[in-house]
Amino acid sequence: MIGNRFSKRKRDSGPPARDNQSPTQIDAARQINKSCESTGERQRCGALGRTFSSRLSRRSHRDCRAQPREDDVGNPIYVNTDNSDPKKKLFNAGALSNAAAIEKKMQDVVIESIRKDAGADFNTDKPGKGYSLRMKVVTEKDGRATNYTVNIEMLRYPPETGKGGKGEVTVPITVRPGHANVTGGSDADVLDAIAELTKSNVKAAIGPMTIDMTRR
Repeated sequence: MIGNRFSKRKRDSGPPARDNQSPTQIDAARQINKSCESTGERQRCGALGRTFSSRLSRRSHRDCRAQPREDDVGNPIYVNTDNSDPKKKLFNAGALSNAAAIEKKMQDVVIESIRKDAGADFNTDKPGKGYSLRMKVVTEKDGRATNYTVNIEMLRYPPETGKGGKGEVTVPITVRPGHANVTGGSDADVLDAIAELTKSNVKAAIGPMTIDMTRR
């Protein structure tokens, strides 16, 4: 029944509109649906097999809320690592004796992890629309040992003011920070442990950053 209906339509109306489209229009339509499918918007924007006219493609761009704005397409997501403002530190090691060295290590780890694990879709060099990963080292004594945890908070960059003009807009990130238990370790041991915790946090943030960018 389905095949007969399509055959009749072809005889009555001539070749489908898709045959009259340029390869660029067809590819654009496919890309729209691919993006929509991955973000749960496929039903709103149509299936891949549907015939797209140039007008429909423009409407799909407009209707799909998960589609990035045109001026953002192709721009890598920027990850801000500027830790120069003492009042708004992104990497905070608190009152640890080697806090400055730890904070510098955390910064270096974020940059290295973004380059290695996030690929070409991210960058830490050219400021633009993206995110700041704010991390803080928390310590807790456990007998003769010390537990180290690195908590993470993800904020939009450039900073966006929250509702009611209070605070900055944060992005939910579901991650349970790991912890390292160090007994009688040297500063180097503590530095290595915090570096690994920082790296784990960055990897966990890549997915949420990618998804949230489609909503901006």
